[in-house]
Amino acid sequence: MMILLQFSYTCCLSVLIKVELEKRKLEYLCITLLIDGPEDTDPWGREVIYDDSGKNVLGRLTSGGYSVHFKKSIGIGYVKEKFSTTGTKVKIKINNQLFSAEIVEDSPYDPKNERIINREIS
Repeated sequence: MMILLQFSYTCCLSVLIKVELEKRKLEYLCITLLIDGPEDTDPWGREVIYDDSGKNVLGRLTSGGYSVHFKKSIGIGYVKEKFSTTGTKVKIKINNQLFSAEIVEDSPYDPKNERIINREIS
């Protein structure tokens, strides 16, 4: 009987916690960025995301790399919810320099690998 009561208590507590968490507004949202530069280095993650002035911290990248499709660096990270709108201009700090970036809609990709298959080999 004790085990059943403990299980019931745990289940009720879990449901209450879930309900309370769902009421909260998210403070940070996941975004995708296209980054203009640098040509010789790509973001790896943990780079700071600033507003367009480069003075206010909005969030951090969690990962990044080079996009063959877009021919520029791409990053995924989290920013404060009010700055997560598609088209928002931001700055990314890579190698102690600020580079322009733009928040884009979802994660862009090349589903048929057309850019990789059809690229010219020099």
